[in-house]
Amino acid sequence: MKPEIKKRIEMIRRGEVPPGYTKSRIGLVPTEWENVMFSNIFEEKIEFADETSVIPLYSLTIENGVVPKTERYERSHLVKKETDTYKIVSKDQLVYNPMNIRFGALARFKENKKVAVSSYYNIFSVDMDYDLRFIENYLKSVRMNYLYNSISTGSLKEKKRVHFSQFLELELPIPSQTERNKIAEILSEWDKAIEKQEKLIELKKEQKNGLAFKLLTGKARINGFKSKWPKISMSDCFERINEKNHENNNNILTISAQRGLISQEHYFSKQIASESLLRYYLLKKGDYAYNKSYSIGYPFGAIKRLENFEKGIVSPLYICFRIKNNNFSNDYFKQYFDSGFLNEEIQKIAQEGARNHGLLNVSVEEFFQIVLRIPEDIKEQKAIAEILMMADKEIELLEKELNMIKEQKKGLMELLLTGIIRVK
Repeated sequence: MKPEIKKRIEMIRRGEVPPGYTKSRIGLVPTEWENVMFSNIFEEKIEFADETSVIPLYSLTIENGVVPKTERYERSHLVKKETDTYKIVSKDQLVYNPMNIRFGALARFKENKKVAVSSYYNIFSVDMDYDLRFIENYLKSVRMNYLYNSISTGSLKEKKRVHFSQFLELELPIPSQTERNKIAEILSEWDKAIEKQEKLIELKKEQKNGLAFKLLTGKARINGFKSKWPKISMSDCFERINEKNHENNNNILTISAQRGLISQEHYFSKQIASESLLRYYLLKKGDYAYNKSYSIGYPFGAIKRLENFEKGIVSPLYICFRIKNNNFSNDYFKQYFDSGFLNEEIQKIAQEGARNHGLLNVSVEEFFQIVLRIPEDIKEQKAIAEILMMADKEIELLEKELNMIKEQKKGLMELLLTGIIRVK
């Protein structure tokens, strides 16, 4: 880093204003940056979906932007209903969640098609004179998140929101078109690196899925194993967990398709009254949970093992269970469930319910009657699990590298989008 940049950063840390800089609502910026009224460069787009059944239903996530709704949600009350209203989003339009924009819930939709999103979201387009790449990064910067938080309104902290009228009233310093374009070019190089890493991760996941299919179905056997693969029921392998939350545990967990059993409050910013938690099931590390309100079309992953906490509680709507004895490998079953091999059997026994909600309800009795075909030899179970877990570790390493690249880009964004580092 150049000496003048280091000096500039040190002055800012001391609360001083470096030469050529001035104070603004988002902190210190170069004096030559001109204030621009958001209402002059953004235009709200409101087009309601008439036929949501033929338009893909998407949702806005903080981590991955605008994605198919089934990638994020598995909870029954979030499945689309005929009575819901949705807005249309087109390519290169921006979307933000009024309640979560202060946490980074803003993204540009990049796919070349129209999709439907919740009518709660605000959708807007950008003036052609302003590079979309620059604007997206500018609006998602850390300083902007602080600003959104400061202008959000609402009596409850967790329900504060930034209304679109407030958003349009913002008047903030923005660099010249030449500098905007150069900043966008620089950040685009980092986006390319991120995209390349993401594609590599997807390739590794596909390879792992192919390997899992061969090993978990017995189509490919590991050298040295020749034992039979008998058919057994879920009840032969697992026992149901009926233990209620007698110890007043408040670590509320929910199932995420991508991340397993995770903290509900952390992921969904939700709180539940403590008196209602006594009905929840208490899980220990290594136990499993299944959401029996199974969504039609939901991808595999509805059964998850508790990995990241010693204990936690889940909704009484879940079916919870654990390994019965040492004749079975817990790691083998984790791989089996993660690979979705139980889904076909679940589909067979599922009873259609809540017709207008697209849900399938599975009874506890039928769930434990599901028949599995697994290696009789626990050593083969463990060997299969070890191979697949090695693949998981490789993917995990690539994901850590991806997060490092994203953090590096985030740091660079704050230097460029505040003018601490100027581009020529």
